[in-house]
Amino acid sequence: MSIHEIADNLALKLIREQQRRLSELIGTNVPESNPALVRFKPAKGRKTQLAEKGESHELYDVRNITQFYLEETNGRLAIVGGAGSGKTVCAMLLIVGLLKSRTIRSSDPNDAASAPVPIFASLTGWDAEEPFEAWLSEILVHRHGLSRDQADSLVAAGAILPVLDDLDSIEPQNGDGSRGRKAVRLINKYLGSALDGKIVVMCRSGGRHERLVAEIRHAHQVVLQPLAAMTVRTYIEDQCPDPLSQDDWKPVLQKLRGKAGNQVLEALGTPWRLTAAMTYYRNGGDPSQLLPSAQERGSGAAAYVSRVKETLFISFVNARVQLYSNRKYTATFVSTQLGVLAKHLDFMSRNSASGTDIVLHEWWEGAERKLIRRQHIWLTYAFAAVALTSAVRFDAAHVGLSGWRDYTAVLATIFMFRFAIVAAVQRDQPPVIARLSSLRHSRKARTILFTGIAGAIFIGVSGAIAYGFVYATALSLAVLAAAFLVAVRVPSDALVAGPLEPIRRDFWYNVLSGLAIGTMLGLAYAKTYNPVWGIFIGAANGIGWLLASSSCRYAFALAFTVRYRLGAFLNWAHTAGIMRVSGVSYQFRHAELQEFHTPPVPVTPKQTPGSRRARLVSLFASRSFRQERSHADV
Repeated sequence: MSIHEIADNLALKLIREQQRRLSELIGTNVPESNPALVRFKPAKGRKTQLAEKGESHELYDVRNITQFYLEETNGRLAIVGGAGSGKTVCAMLLIVGLLKSRTIRSSDPNDAASAPVPIFASLTGWDAEEPFEAWLSEILVHRHGLSRDQADSLVAAGAILPVLDDLDSIEPQNGDGSRGRKAVRLINKYLGSALDGKIVVMCRSGGRHERLVAEIRHAHQVVLQPLAAMTVRTYIEDQCPDPLSQDDWKPVLQKLRGKAGNQVLEALGTPWRLTAAMTYYRNGGDPSQLLPSAQERGSGAAAYVSRVKETLFISFVNARVQLYSNRKYTATFVSTQLGVLAKHLDFMSRNSASGTDIVLHEWWEGAERKLIRRQHIWLTYAFAAVALTSAVRFDAAHVGLSGWRDYTAVLATIFMFRFAIVAAVQRDQPPVIARLSSLRHSRKARTILFTGIAGAIFIGVSGAIAYGFVYATALSLAVLAAAFLVAVRVPSDALVAGPLEPIRRDFWYNVLSGLAIGTMLGLAYAKTYNPVWGIFIGAANGIGWLLASSSCRYAFALAFTVRYRLGAFLNWAHTAGIMRVSGVSYQFRHAELQEFHTPPVPVTPKQTPGSRRARLVSLFASRSFRQERSHADV
């Protein structure tokens, strides 16, 4: 398959995924594609072609970001804006627009081939210790299911357009700025070496962050503008066209028209908060409660904005709980678990890992990672040791042990178990699945298989001399099966779509592998000694193989942390629109929602029943819908 065919297939897969993600990002109670009218303008000192012709006032609608990128930039764009200003929505609109443009031009192979495929990624998952192109290839492999060779070829040919979020988050909060500068140097090195290198980055506005953006070579910088009062009014009127709804919003609309509208605009003036305000209203909320009280007007905007954000975000979560009601998940439980997830992501971001992606098989890498790894090793080994010592407890005559050779075999098996278990568990391997094609493409896989064949022949010959033909045959087949299963296994997350599939496939791969190896070893020992000994040996090997897997590491992590089915909860939260899916990871639907649920550092004590947050959760959870679902679909 040529590079152009690989790129075309990737683009077709992405266009559906990104359209769904865009609708999840900007929707209210139903999927829709009508974001608030955010505008942007080129950074100070930048002149566009339209402006030079006198055809533009250099203020652009974000819905025209694709046209601006294609006509006004050299393929390198930096999008700068405040928190919640719409940077991610802008990036999603650009990605969907570029993918559609590429699809339209696909009838002309030369034209389509020149259009790179846009790939969205968060820079919080990059530690700036490896080359940028190597990290980009990892994204293509682990998030989009490409082989290593395909990913490397696309990156080297300039067929990928990286769309990078969170440039401002790549530097730790207590960092000295060196990591951010190093990351920009690596990005510039990639742009200089890539064929016609293109890139899009998003970054929060601010002194240190904007200096990083300015250092990206030849990037055209645009600044997202705060929503104007007229824009907010227009959005509310469009979402609530009927007279009854407009009467409900009348106090807010009047305030936005007056001189005191700046304070309301500060509370509602981001695309995400406007979306949350619509959800709050459709869930029975009173828009007049979004206005500042007399005390808040006198004490400044900070307390008022904080109250509005808390009201909107709690209402949003409770609205999703009511719409997708589940007996297992109450509003209070969901709010608590979102706090746990946000705390986990905060820890990961402080430790050079992604602060936005929840990958199930990497959940154990949180604050308790050392304890989880240690307990996983010892519990796995304890099972194997118990199985073997239970067999040895039978007297020699009953089991059939006689002579130094038999006892040496038992001791060697015990030490082999300990070595194999520690080696297997400490590797922290990702979820795996069997793929025969790895024997054709991977020299390492062929080496493992040939080594296993040689070992099986040696064990078969020596075992036949010492213990007989049956024992030697079964044992050599077990060694051969183990070598084959190790040779053909590949990371599962590179081949599946969906966050839960890697864990599921890893579990069944290890169940079937353990069953095959355990059965053959059990037969070998049963024929040589007796059935009881064979059962113990087979169980120790088969179940031990499963216990050393990534899926069991995930189970250990849940047992030591959240103590409930995390995957099922995240799948429900995605269905409810609280989380979104990106490749094999879950993410909060919006960064502001994640920030709201992130506890401060150091973590404050658990909220008491009488706290304001608890009262709001209880209040909104007990409310019924104000309007029928048909009204919510307006």
